[in-house]
Amino acid sequence: MANSAVAGIDTDGRMYRSIEEMWNAELAPPADEDAVEKDENGSKVSTSCEWYAKALRYWQTVEASVDGVLGGFGTVSTIDLSTSAAFLAALMPDTLKNRASICAADCGAGIGRVSKGLLVERVGAVDLVEPDERFLAKAREDLAE
Repeated sequence: MANSAVAGIDTDGRMYRSIEEMWNAELAPPADEDAVEKDENGSKVSTSCEWYAKALRYWQTVEASVDGVLGGFGTVSTIDLSTSAAFLAALMPDTLKNRASICAADCGAGIGRVSKGLLVERVGAVDLVEPDERFLAKAREDLAE
């Protein structure tokens, strides 16, 4: 991994010396057996499933808006989309000339900000993949405009 020695702090204030240390801590089984999450049948939920469940719980607290999905930094959306457009153009310059034949999947699409502001103008079809129904409803609304 290229920058695996990059240190940081997670949203709960825990410090990590590397990306690997963070993922090892995040995906480690709980030390307390009573803290292990169980599904509706009482079976243990895998650590990776719990990680996704925590992410879903977080996104359910976020407003379905550009400012919400960008953590209060909605003002960066325009520059983010323009640099992403430049990246796509550099990555696939000849492919983007025949946009009708290109299909894209916007994974973790949120409210469809990237689909609307970037992808629909550059490809023939876009499928949005997003587990939060509120975000998909907002994306449907915004993309219909």
